[in-house]
Amino acid sequence: MAVIKLKSAIGAKTGTLGLKGGECVKSKLQVVISGYPSDKPEGDCAMTTCMVDYKCSADATPHT
Repeated sequence: MAVIKLKSAIGAKTGTLGLKGGECVKSKLQVVISGYPSDKPEGDCAMTTCMVDYKCSADATPHT
């Protein structure tokens, strides 16, 4: 995954990654985390769902 900065907002046309811009409200969010853990056979994807305490001004959001 990569993040790029565009000259114009196109989220309404293309969709977003689940966090919309605009007014930010501190809230609990349900997120899905997926990836390819090193302790699984090559190519196996693992996924989990958890609730996070999303803070608008934070550089990162921890999860369990």
